[in-house]
Amino acid sequence: MYWESEGNQYFIRFESGEPLLKVLNEFVISQRIEFGFFEGIGGLRKVKFGVYNDKTKTYDKHSFSDFCEVVALNGNISLHEGTPFLHVHFLGASGANQFLAGHLFEAEVAITIEMKISVSSLQVTRKYEEIEGFKVLQLKNRFICVPDF
Repeated sequence: MYWESEGNQYFIRFESGEPLLKVLNEFVISQRIEFGFFEGIGGLRKVKFGVYNDKTKTYDKHSFSDFCEVVALNGNISLHEGTPFLHVHFLGASGANQFLAGHLFEAEVAITIEMKISVSSLQVTRKYEEIEGFKVLQLKNRFICVPDF
């Protein structure tokens, strides 16, 4: 992986064969990134992803071993119990014009992934919320919109 930084942004090029999320997580730790957002494009293979099923409260998991063009890769970085937590979604297209999308669990870089991370100085963490069944961002302010009836 290669990278440069400017201000609060990192520009990254992952190399073919790298385990994307493992390398990204190690980089986040090395740079002490606690909260930020990222976006990227490129190619992946050996993709494991899932789509949340709100009826079963589990992910319907899928895998795709061939190359897929990454049309969109985005997510955020936060801390959960002091450890970096990567929340990653992707949209990919295969050569058969098949689209793959969902929560990314694992993938190997194919050719490259080009990514930008924007880091924030806000102190935002994640905490498990029983009602949602997820580790959600903990934010200080709440806005409630009252609908017109």
